[in-house]
Amino acid sequence: MCNIVNLRFKITDRVDIPGSIAKTLNIPVSDISSYKILRKSVDARKKNMIYFDFSVKVYLKSGTQEVVKLNIESQDIIRKRKHTLNPVIAGSGPAGLFSALAMIKKGYKPLIIERGKKIAHRIKDVEKLWTDGILNPDSNVQFGEGGAGTFSDGKLTCRKKNGFIKEILNMFVSFGAPGEILYESKPHVGTDLIRKVVTNMRKSLEEKGAKFLFSTKLEGITVKEGSLAGVKISGTTCETDALVLATGHSARDIFELLEKAGLSMEPKDFAVGLRIEHEQELINRNQYGPFFSSPLLSPSDYILKYNDIKSGRSVYSFCMCPGGEIICAASEPEGLVVNGMSNYLRNSGKANSAIVATVRVRDFYSSSVLDGIRFQKKYEKAAFLAGGGSYVAPAQTTLSFLGLRGNYDCTSSYLRGVKFVQLKEYIPEFLYIPLRRGLEDFCKKIKGFEKSILVGIETRTSSPVRILRNDNRTALNVYGLYPAGEGAGYAGGIISASLDGMKTGEVF
Repeated sequence: MCNIVNLRFKITDRVDIPGSIAKTLNIPVSDISSYKILRKSVDARKKNMIYFDFSVKVYLKSGTQEVVKLNIESQDIIRKRKHTLNPVIAGSGPAGLFSALAMIKKGYKPLIIERGKKIAHRIKDVEKLWTDGILNPDSNVQFGEGGAGTFSDGKLTCRKKNGFIKEILNMFVSFGAPGEILYESKPHVGTDLIRKVVTNMRKSLEEKGAKFLFSTKLEGITVKEGSLAGVKISGTTCETDALVLATGHSARDIFELLEKAGLSMEPKDFAVGLRIEHEQELINRNQYGPFFSSPLLSPSDYILKYNDIKSGRSVYSFCMCPGGEIICAASEPEGLVVNGMSNYLRNSGKANSAIVATVRVRDFYSSSVLDGIRFQKKYEKAAFLAGGGSYVAPAQTTLSFLGLRGNYDCTSSYLRGVKFVQLKEYIPEFLYIPLRRGLEDFCKKIKGFEKSILVGIETRTSSPVRILRNDNRTALNVYGLYPAGEGAGYAGGIISASLDGMKTGEVF
């Protein structure tokens, strides 16, 4: 017999899960056959006491155990016809890798092409940028094995409710992620562990017949009678009738390629802002109160949102990295982009998060579906110049940005260094005003929030373009071309991109 039991412990309690199960069900501990933690979360709403909440699946010795079946949504996917050639996957991020894993199960042996390098070589290129200001446009935080998520906090959360998600998390564990991601309410693996997971995933795919080509670009597609007939990769034409396009939201040349090929695309909203950095202890004190230094508690995160009535825009925290660092995420010469990253232990002592405001299509659209990309480029170049070149980042204390008096001796984890400027001069006014109002509101919600530094600019929150596709996940006007993941406009994180890639691979 299977039961789902919810348990609650004070931080001062001894966590005795079997004993608490027995007490809750009014049975002896000996009647428990086994149990599995489904979810663990921290309740820190009341500062005088912190609680741990567990959701536990319990199997009893008597009766029949019930197994919860995975809800696979792929039964609703329309399949027009089976592809006759082994497919090509462009991009080795989560969408590309999970698409490949799904294809392998169906007997396909996909070719995965990646413009960047393997993780070991990619790390060296990224470090050259961070320490010496030398950018490799094809091997950086955005491009290379594992995609942009390789240099991130490694969050494995997703707002979507889908039966595939549990399967995806189990696969992460099978490739080396810690088992706790299966029950933690906010699972993450950090940049250090996700690199190992991605490497193991690639090796497993290779053992099963998939082939990877790194430092290999997608340069063109061949379409005949509305169907994909081939792709051009690094100067060589490859015959194929299936291409999964999982190139990420920063592969701007791919969007240009698709526009020239006449693919149906549309501009979409995204968000732009700055990255704010605090001492992690300040955030912990606000969240955990007198227990802020307890070794039982992980570095705290926060989620903040402000609806600016006057402008009609949302201002919100995005990709918060407890115990992390601000990184240079540039992928183009003379364009500066910042992002956040954490290791699994989140032990840097710093907390950072993007604070962004909504950018709507009407803010940038003139005549081209690529106008959103041009908008991003404009302010990335402005940030580069504001920092004085060499990928030094423009920065300002939050106190100064808000026009408040007072001094705050702040430093940033950003390795290339920062140059203090008036940030309002380098971001559009229609964003500066709601960002300022939002920060004023956040300072009321978190005590000491103004004791921080703002670093710019963050533009790559999501793709400014959506590649339109049918219910069978193929592009509207090119059968056999499958847009997938963040770059295609259908995902917003590691898990949602993995989910979109897996469901695309299930089509085959």
